Amino acid sequence: MKRLACIFMICLSVVYFSGCLGGKTEPAQMEAAKPAEADAPPKLAELQLSASKEVYGADELIPVELQVQTGKFDLLVPYATMQGVGAFRKLVIKNEAGEVVVAKRPLALASRTKLLVKDGKEVRCIQGVELKAGSVNTAQLEDLRTYYNLPAGSYTLQSVMAFDVYKESLPDQSPQVLELQREIALVQANTKLPPDAKQEAVSRLQEELEFIQADNEENPTDIYLPVDSLRGSAEVASNVIEVTVQ
Repeated sequence: MKRLACIFMICLSVVYFSGCLGGKTEPAQMEAAKPAEADAPPKLAELQLSASKEVYGADELIPVELQVQTGKFDLLVPYATMQGVGAFRKLVIKNEAGEVVVAKRPLALASRTKLLVKDGKEVRCIQGVELKAGSVNTAQLEDLRTYYNLPAGSYTLQSVMAFDVYKESLPDQSPQVLELQREIALVQANTKLPPDAKQEAVSRLQEELEFIQADNEENPTDIYLPVDSLRGSAEVASNVIEVTVQ
């Protein structure tokens, strides 16, 4: 009886430990079998290219429109690449043979530059535009024929936009603002003025500057992007559309 009892206890122990081991390995196996889920990076923007119709006569205007819908983030980008003709500077047109149609005149616009003052120092800037998150901005090209020779045939169109994204912007500064900023910098750099006189002069100039800047905020003007604040660049491609010229 003792021998049978020992055998029974050994069997019971084997069953117990097998159950424990099985209980531990099964969830691990299930976890290993579960595919890892990677979060997709947020989209910078989406481009939607469109034409007013699909077929055009030999003498008809061929207008196209490009809509830019931003993603989850506000973007500071150069004005010249987002507005008007400049938004189409990387438009790709191919004929029926798949050959790229070369533009007869450039679609690029020169960036408007300006020297502005930041922290008492002059910085070179380009004109910019702020694209709010989730907003839709539209650029239009009145007639493709102005920039491309398009004889009879079918063509595919796709727009590629290079987003140069900047970290900061400066408001356009009036001559009064620039002059006051220069005066403040000169007073602060003056080593001959007593500290009390220097503080009083800077405070007076700063009050006048803040008054003018507050008025400018109520009547906003253009914004400018310091060229040394470039965050990075990325290209985004639009959908492909087809037009036919008779």
